[in-house]
Amino acid sequence: MVSKYSPLIIGGLAPAILYGLAAIFQKRSVRVGGSVSIYLIGFGLSTVFVGILGRIIRHEGGSPMSAIIIALLGGLAFAVGAGLISFTLIRFDAAIAQLSPIYNMNIL
Repeated sequence: MVSKYSPLIIGGLAPAILYGLAAIFQKRSVRVGGSVSIYLIGFGLSTVFVGILGRIIRHEGGSPMSAIIIALLGGLAFAVGAGLISFTLIRFDAAIAQLSPIYNMNIL
């Protein structure tokens, strides 16, 4: 049985926790000597893996080219944003606790 809270937990709380962990891992990557490019490559490969796994699990068919182009543009925007965060962490030794509340206002 699906609870009325299931969408909030699955689409809200779980991603919030995972995005928080992603910020911690991003900062940790910088702290151990990682670069902007290596973070983006690792992030991208992980995203590809999860996408392929999701496609297999859900038995999804083809998608229109317009959907693929829009997804690529979204990924490009996200990657540039993540790169800027890593650059700021490296170049300015910024605190992720200060940056995260600012870049998570994106929904506004």
